[in-house]
Amino acid sequence: MERTAKSLEMANFVCKFGERNLMDFFKEIVEPAFFTSRKYKLGQSRFFFNDVELLTLDGGDDEADEADEFVVAIAGRFIRDIKLTREQYFDSKAQKMIEDQDSLDSSPSALFVLILNNHRLLYLKETKHAPTLDMFKRTIHRFLKDYTKDYLGGLAKDEKNSFIKDIGYPELTITPLTSEESLENFIRSYSKLEQVRIIVNKRNDEIDNESFIRALQKQGEEAHSNYTEITHKNTQKGLDKEKVIEQAAAATKYGNQTIELKGVTDTGEVLKGNNENFKIVTKISNVTKSVSRAAKKMYNSFKTSKENGLINVPRTTKTVKKQLENIILKGDERNEVE
Repeated sequence: MERTAKSLEMANFVCKFGERNLMDFFKEIVEPAFFTSRKYKLGQSRFFFNDVELLTLDGGDDEADEADEFVVAIAGRFIRDIKLTREQYFDSKAQKMIEDQDSLDSSPSALFVLILNNHRLLYLKETKHAPTLDMFKRTIHRFLKDYTKDYLGGLAKDEKNSFIKDIGYPELTITPLTSEESLENFIRSYSKLEQVRIIVNKRNDEIDNESFIRALQKQGEEAHSNYTEITHKNTQKGLDKEKVIEQAAAATKYGNQTIELKGVTDTGEVLKGNNENFKIVTKISNVTKSVSRAAKKMYNSFKTSKENGLINVPRTTKTVKKQLENIILKGDERNEVE
């Protein structure tokens, strides 16, 4: 029997250690943060990773990839542990409320695949009430900070002070990849588009090809800014939607920027939107419980979206390629998925 189709979300995972990137501290901080048995408590929930694996998802034999490139990813299951409680329920036969205190342990989950070549994050909710992408972000950010602290504890005093001063604790941004078509349709739903805010976040190794975004990135980096933003606003006549569509599509093309929109609809209702409203979501059927097989299926869907022009994926930089080769050559426990 075919399993119900699941929704696959795609995002850009930007982890910065000062001006350095995720792969620069992979062995020391990033890998332990994902493979940890620790749990993060938030409210009544406990969040943790399970069945985490380091996988080779592609051998570089695809024409779109360079022949010598291996696609390496961290994949696993993200679990939310929570105790559901009740104080009463309604008895339909007796037509009255019954006091009855009871509790039930529940552990909804999601699957994740972090492609180390290009820092793209694939996220699939396995169950109802599965943890959200924001919960995933909060959890891994906490673990990255914890393992940075552990790493600092093993350094000499002068090295520790130097690291804190020059590099510091990790910053994490997860930006949903957007569809140009969905973005355009959302913008056209405004009767009057009053405000557009483009937030230029820090990036990994890749460079955005759009000149005005590249210029903003450079200005922000020179000023040591965590992010840079530009706002267009016209509450009287409204903004030119065609120009906004053009700029917004260029800004979100590589998943580094966040767009915030505000305006009114035909009925006069105030409408706000951001990347969440026009993010890319694809459907996958027959997702198995095996993390490695599910990860391969998620990756194949990601590749299809890339080949169809739905998303833009930067080429792996030479530096990251070398870092990935070192992981492979050092004989890490890395599983090849067929």
